[in-house]
Amino acid sequence: MLASGQLVTDTLNYVLLSRTFVAQGGEQYFTLGNFDADAATTVQQLRSSPYPPRASYAIDDVSVEAVPPPGLTLELGPDQWLGTCTGSGPATLTAPAGFQGYHWSTGQNTASIQISQPGRYVVTADYGCGTLRDSVEVRRYAPGLVSLLPPPPALCPGQTLTLTAAPGFRDYQWADGFSGAARPVSQPGRYRLLARTADGCAVRDSVEVVVLPPPLIPAGLPADTLVCSQDALRLTLPAPPPGLSYAWSTGSTGPTLYVAPGMSGAYTLTASNRCQTTTATVRVRVQDCAPLLTIPNIVTPNGDQRNDRFRVTAPSSRPLHLQVFSRWGQLIFESTDYHDQWPASPQVAPGLYYYLLRDDTYGRRYRGWVEVVR
Repeated sequence: MLASGQLVTDTLNYVLLSRTFVAQGGEQYFTLGNFDADAATTVQQLRSSPYPPRASYAIDDVSVEAVPPPGLTLELGPDQWLGTCTGSGPATLTAPAGFQGYHWSTGQNTASIQISQPGRYVVTADYGCGTLRDSVEVRRYAPGLVSLLPPPPALCPGQTLTLTAAPGFRDYQWADGFSGAARPVSQPGRYRLLARTADGCAVRDSVEVVVLPPPLIPAGLPADTLVCSQDALRLTLPAPPPGLSYAWSTGSTGPTLYVAPGMSGAYTLTASNRCQTTTATVRVRVQDCAPLLTIPNIVTPNGDQRNDRFRVTAPSSRPLHLQVFSRWGQLIFESTDYHDQWPASPQVAPGLYYYLLRDDTYGRRYRGWVEVVR
């Protein structure tokens, strides 16, 4: 968009020229172009052009828009109630003065109309070269059905919220002296409001404002837990109620804490609502819960059926891996599921032997020696 008096110097492209013209009234035509005499027109001869000065116009879009006179607006005001304090009655809707004509959605053409039914009413007002439109909602007045205040959200500690009453009333007076449809609230308690309709009918309402308490850690979360080293820990809490969320230090956000076997440490649960958070920690300690094996240190393979074999006693049946070595480190016996098979012959030379016994069920290893005596 060129400023007034600015010359067009682009000889290859079209240059946008735009202006806004406000009609004064009575105009019949709108013509584009330069109609000044040559002497009154500023031109510039471009050195690169062999042609005499001339102007070309390409008209793209021209929009004509009606603009109301300054200060003229159409406002029907807030929504209204139909009826009076003592019973039903008509309501009057009035459009502002200053327009040449009015047309209502009811078909009437006066500035003011009377209505007896609830609904939305629309008026179109003519200001001479255009129109404006506004609407108003009219509701049936019934004191027992009128709700001034919606239920407010709970306050966070230190928070201030705004209680906003329904629109369409003449005035609003709170029980503590505050006036107006909207008021700030920073303390819990019951807040009472008196409002009056355009006819002076009193409508009362109240709401209870509460403070949202800190979130509670659900029951069932112990402070300390002892688990066997070979066992995993799975601790499941009740699902969080609406408005509450969980977050574990493990990264999980569900109600279940899972700790892999052998993983001791402190695990923290954070419970959060929209105001505050509460944390609790469960400490997991790991202990070796493997039942001990009874392992002899002497064998007498003399055939008397007493202590003839290297007999390992376990509290429960499970596979045991046994390796037996000579004093020089030579492997002389091995079984992946040992059941008192060694020594298999009474001819085993007397002396000291060394064993490695592995209990894979509980992840334990036993090393020691056993003496063969004749």
